[in-house]
Amino acid sequence: MQKGGTGCKINRQTVGNVEVNVLNLRLYDRTDDREVTAGYLPTKEDYVRLFVYLNDRKEINQDTLLKDYFRLKKVKCGNEKEFAIRWNYIEDKEKKYPCNETRHELLAALDRAGMEHGWLDDSGTSARW
Repeated sequence: MQKGGTGCKINRQTVGNVEVNVLNLRLYDRTDDREVTAGYLPTKEDYVRLFVYLNDRKEINQDTLLKDYFRLKKVKCGNEKEFAIRWNYIEDKEKKYPCNETRHELLAALDRAGMEHGWLDDSGTSARW
């Protein structure tokens, strides 16, 4: 187990693609292609919060991450509207990157059954492994 700065425990057995995506994520300013990741994720706690956000998701694309997680709005760039920043992954509106598909499906099943999610926390997950 690795302990994040916010007291969140991250079980490396359960993170899969999410951990890789979070650690490899870089954000760039579109105007000068300068890396601006540190401005949006300045602390370890910010990375942990991003991990937690992605960990419950089945998949993610750039627009969803920038709009829903970072709360950015598109600005007019020529004839189109774009976000002022971009990520280092392929820019394709149709391309979605996997997050934690298994956890997402478990959470959806629990919701359908009207059951609480509490038992699916990191300590419970570790005990079941």
